[in-house]
Order: sequence, then structure tokens, then C-alpha cells
Amino acid sequence: MTTAGPGDAAEPAHGATTDVGAYCRAIEAHLCVRNGGHRIRVIGPAFDLARAWHRAGIPLKVVERGIDLRVERAEARGVRRPLRLEYCETDVQRAYADWRRAVGPMAAPGGQGGATDEGDADNPRVRSLPRHLDRIATRLSSAIVHLADGPLRALGAATLAQVETMRSSASRARGEARDAMMTALTRIDEAWDDAVLAHADPATLARARAEAERDLCAYRGRMPADEYTKAISGLTARVVRDALGLPRLAP
Repeated sequence: MTTAGPGDAAEPAHGATTDVGAYCRAIEAHLCVRNGGHRIRVIGPAFDLARAWHRAGIPLKVVERGIDLRVERAEARGVRRPLRLEYCETDVQRAYADWRRAVGPMAAPGGQGGATDEGDADNPRVRSLPRHLDRIATRLSSAIVHLADGPLRALGAATLAQVETMRSSASRARGEARDAMMTALTRIDEAWDDAVLAHADPATLARARAEAERDLCAYRGRMPADEYTKAISGLTARVVRDALGLPRLAP
């Protein structure tokens, strides 16, 4: 593992709690697991990329989530070769954007540009909406079967029906029609956040809230109380949805 240089001890922008060496080792370990035990060292350009994420304050769990998203998309296309960290950057940035939406505007933009094999895949107007909806439908179908009967499962069924309706016309959607679909997906996301906070089992909610409080502890004294409470709720909902395998719908 490449060791940190003298300039690496600088405080990250947003509460990363590990030093850069530990941060990169943890990323390397997670990448190894997701590559089926094939170890690809986080050195050279990969280390530079991970160090930039650390300096930008991207939480380790967000990076891991981005790696997971990239692996899931590769597997969906039948790609089985080991994945390099550089090819995960778009998905890490997407996961970080999702994290910032969950916690609110107090999380400043972070991350650096870099290599990706999908061009402007982080731009929702450029990404393929039909492919996005295909992935959402697949992940949502898988998650629903593990939900107990009740409000969340009912919402899952209703959401899947909405997504299927969108899929039937997404390839032809342009301009206002496409914007309307994006708005609808955002509103469904908001409904899911409210639903998991109201109906997830207490143990799952408690674990998620504890994780959210750990992630945001550095902000507690720097935010108005109402904004901090809102940020905790948003991040708690995100953690619960991840735990339940419920995808974010908005690109």
C-alpha cells in the first residue's frame, strides 16, 4: 500500500475520521471483496483519486457505496473482470451527491474529476433514462420480496408499477416529458424517505440513526438545531433504504 506523503495529513474538508492511509486501505479492502478476492492495489492514480476523496471529506461508506453501484452495473452487463478504482469515480460522485441530498446543503461539493469509462454518466440529462429505469426496476423487485407485508411492501408494489409505466415510454421521452419523469422520481424518493422513517422496524431505525449521528457529529456545533435535525433524518432514511436494498429513484 502506498504510504501517505507529508501533505496528506491536512484535515479533510468534511469530517473524515481516518487518516488518508487507513482510508485508502479500507477502500482497497472493500474493492478486493467486491472483486471476488482479486486484489488491485490502490496505488498511483488510484491512490491520488482516493486521497482527493479523503480531502474532500467523502465518507468512507459513501465511497464503498459508489464501488458497489459500479460493480452492480458491471454485473448487470455481464462484465466479470476485476474492477479498478479509477472506473468507480462516477459512481462514487453519484453516491456522494445522493449523500449530500440526504443531509442537505450543509455538505459542500467535493471530489475531483477523473477517469471514467462512461463519459458524462454523472449527468442525469446525459445518462440513459431507460437503462436507469431498468436498473431501478430490477433492484426494487429484488428488495420487495424481502419486505414484510405492510406499508413498505405496499409502497414498493405501487412504486414498481409506476416505474414500469415510465419504462414503457422512457425511450421516447424528450424535453418536458422527460423532465416530468425526473420530477416524479424525485417525489417518489421523498415519499420513500418519509415511509421508511415511519414504518421501518425500530432496531433498523436505531442503527441507522446512530450511523447518521456518527457521520454528522462534526457538524453538530456548526449548524442550527433544526437544520441538524433535518440532516439526521435525511441521512437516517438513506441508511435504512440502503439496508433494505431500496434504490434511490432520482438519477
